[in-house]
Amino acid sequence: RQVQHYGKRALGLYTDELMDEDPVVAQESFQYLIPLLSYLATYHESQEEHAEASALIQQLMSLEAAVLGMDHPEVAKSMRWLARQQHLLGNHEEAIGLLMECRRCFEQVLNQEKTQYKKAGSSPLNESAPEALQEMTRCEYI
Repeated sequence: RQVQHYGKRALGLYTDELMDEDPVVAQESFQYLIPLLSYLATYHESQEEHAEASALIQQLMSLEAAVLGMDHPEVAKSMRWLARQQHLLGNHEEAIGLLMECRRCFEQVLNQEKTQYKKAGSSPLNESAPEALQEMTRCEYI
C-alpha cells in the first residue's frame, strides 16, 4: 500500500509539472509520468483492482496520444491493455471497440511501412513493422 500511496503522490506532482508552461519541464515530467502510470496500473491489475487500473491506463493512453499521436503503436498497446481491463470488468462492448481501434492503428503502421518499402524499392521494413504485426495479431485476443 505504501507503493500505491507514494506512487499516487508522485503522479500528482508530475501531472502538475506537465501542465507547466515551460516545454522543457513538461517533457521531463512526461518521461517520468509514463512509466509511473504504467507501474501503478500494473500494481492495481495485480491486485485485481481493474477499475483503478483502467482509470490509470486511460490516463496513460491519453497522455501518450497527446505527445505521440493517436496512431502511434505505443498508444495502441495501451489501448489493448485498456480493452483487457474493460473485458475483465464485464464491459465487453467497450473492450471490442477498443480492440477494433487498436487493430486499425497497427494496420495503419503496417500500411505506412509497406508504402515506404515500395517508394524505397529495396529498403527493408523498419523495426516497427514486425512489432506492429505481432501486436495486431494480439488484438484478436484479450
